[in-house]
Amino acid sequence: MELNHITDETCRVCNAIAIIDTKEGQHANGQWRESREFKCGAKIRYSPNFGKEHCNKPCPNSPELLAIKEKREIAMTKLRKYIKRLQVDKEFKDKLLYTIKYM
Repeated sequence: MELNHITDETCRVCNAIAIIDTKEGQHANGQWRESREFKCGAKIRYSPNFGKEHCNKPCPNSPELLAIKEKREIAMTKLRKYIKRLQVDKEFKDKLLYTIKYM
């Protein structure tokens, strides 16, 4: 599909290729809402309301997101260690560890 306003063929951060292009609904000004998703998961959209494109979902390989992910992993490791040191019964510890397992 040919997009009129989004011109990036690859992700601006990691150069992943575009995999999904969409035109979703025509605005009153005649322009289409466009979006392009890249293999890495990043997504950009064109908004006819403002006449510009914006990042709808950032690249997971961006330095900012990688730093956040690393800090979260460190925090979760510390939290697990703390829970294991608590002076409570094993059942309660297991419940706490299970609760944070999918965070």
